[in-house]
Amino acid sequence: MAHINILVDDSIHFAIEELARINKTTKSEVIRDALTKYINGMFSDHLSAMDKRLENIENLLTKELHRYNSLLAKNTLYTIAAREQITIFHGVNIGNKEDAIKAKNIAWRNSVALLQKHYTDEKIDQNITPQKEERKDD
Repeated sequence: MAHINILVDDSIHFAIEELARINKTTKSEVIRDALTKYINGMFSDHLSAMDKRLENIENLLTKELHRYNSLLAKNTLYTIAAREQITIFHGVNIGNKEDAIKAKNIAWRNSVALLQKHYTDEKIDQNITPQKEERKDD
């Protein structure tokens, strides 16, 4: 334990002596308790400020997460729209919508297999292996 010498006013010295007398303890104990409460209050204030900062950071991260999810949803929507647009385009060019849908599904399966992803789609099973596109001789 360390010893500290401090100079205090007479009124503070009197108050410390009275507190020690009332609590039936020493002046050192009164001063030690006061310093402990003061330091704990400082720690509490510091932790409270850090808690507010962490809460602000958490709010910012939540906003960023929502923004990224929104961007991902838009990206997914554009991807699906592009797939459907290509299907319609091929259906018009080929003249047969069923053949265009088959070509779209084959291209989708091959892309998923190449990227080694496990996407699911209502029309595509998870365990489908890539298939070679059938070519028709003209």
